[in-house]
This record gives sequence, structure tokens and C-alpha cells, in this order.
Amino acid sequence: MASAEPPNEHHDREPNQDRDQKGDRERGNRSDPRSRPSTPELSTAIGFDDETIRPPVAKLQTLSRWERARIVARLVLRIVATTTLLLVVYYAAPLEDDTTPDGSTLALLVIGLTMLGAMIVWQTRLIVNADYPGLRAVEALAVTTPLYLIIFAASYYLIGESNPASFTEPLDRTSSLYFTVTVFATVGFGDIAAKTQLARIVVMIQMVLDLLILGLGLRLFLGAVKVGQRRREGRSSPG
Repeated sequence: MASAEPPNEHHDREPNQDRDQKGDRERGNRSDPRSRPSTPELSTAIGFDDETIRPPVAKLQTLSRWERARIVARLVLRIVATTTLLLVVYYAAPLEDDTTPDGSTLALLVIGLTMLGAMIVWQTRLIVNADYPGLRAVEALAVTTPLYLIIFAASYYLIGESNPASFTEPLDRTSSLYFTVTVFATVGFGDIAAKTQLARIVVMIQMVLDLLILGLGLRLFLGAVKVGQRRREGRSSPG
């Protein structure tokens, strides 16, 4: 009687080994973030643009003197152009309206400050995703500060137009901007002072926001610089 041939264990193990190796590769791909394709949903979920596929950028210190000068020159030109544009808009905007009620002035101030907050958030995102976060933070601060001052200067000008007795002297656009800067710098020369309730309320709002801008605003930008530097180092590191 012929004995039954034992099963071929070698052939039985090969399919199992192939399945095990395939499963290991799939688990490894899931655990390795570099093996996953970048998706817009992932970038949107974390709130930043996907920077993992960008090529490494040379550090500013490693660039030649000419390249560093070119980067700084472009930064200065953008700051000057933006500040000039804001001033042109401030002096050219049709603000001459002596019938503006107090509530409308406060509403316009709220709208302007909301726009400022949106710009701060946008600039923070730009700092995080910038090749040189420190320089980008300087530009962000140099752009948001003039906008902040012009918003309050326009508010003081509207208050003075609706009621010339709101301040110790009539305010034109330059005087309004001057008064705004003195309040921001906490100089307090005393040559211009608020007299009416609305004017004093707006001055108090600016005083409180001055502390927030100098405190929380700078802290936010510096935090964005640190995050941007870590992301930049992650792109520059091998592997």
C-alpha cells in the first residue's frame, strides 16, 4: 500500500511569507509620513500650506553678501511701497463728512480693526511658511503698524469733522495722524487732547490696543518665527 505523500511545506510557507512581507510593507508605508502623498485635505486641516515638498532653502548666513543685500533690499522696498500706499489712501480717501454720527464712526473703527485682525492672521501664516521667517516678521510688523495708526487717525479725523469741539484744536489729516502717533508712543505732549466723550472713548480704545499690539502682537509674530524656523529646518534636514 503506497504511503500518502506528505504535504509540501515549502510551497505552503511561500504564500504565507509573501503575504506577511506585503503586510509589513503596507504597515511601514502607513507609519512613515514621507511615503504618504501630500493631500490638500491634510494641509487644510493643519491650517498651513504644504511645505514638505518644497526644496531646501539655504540659510541666510550661508548666502553671499550680494545675495543677502538683494534680499534685504527687496524687503525694504516692499515695506516702503506698502507704507506709501497706505498714506496715499489715507490722504486721498473722501473722509470730509461733517454729518457722520457717532455710531457710524465707531462702526467704521470696528470694521477697520477687524481688517487689521485679518491682516495679522494672514501675516502670521506668511511668517510660518516663509523661507526666512525672521525677515518676514519684520515686514509683517512694518506693514501692520502703519495700518493700525492710519485706522485711528481716520477715526480722529472723522470725529473732528463731525464736531470740531471734540479736541482742543481742529484736526486736519496730518494733525490726526500726529495725535495718533503721540498716543501710540505714549509721549503725551498735551498740545492736542480729547474733550468730548466719543473722542475720549476712542483714545481709551487705542491705549488698550497699544498694549495688546506691543504685547500679544509681538508675541504672536515671534511664535510664528519659531514655528517657521522649525519647519524650515525640517525641510533642510536630510531624510
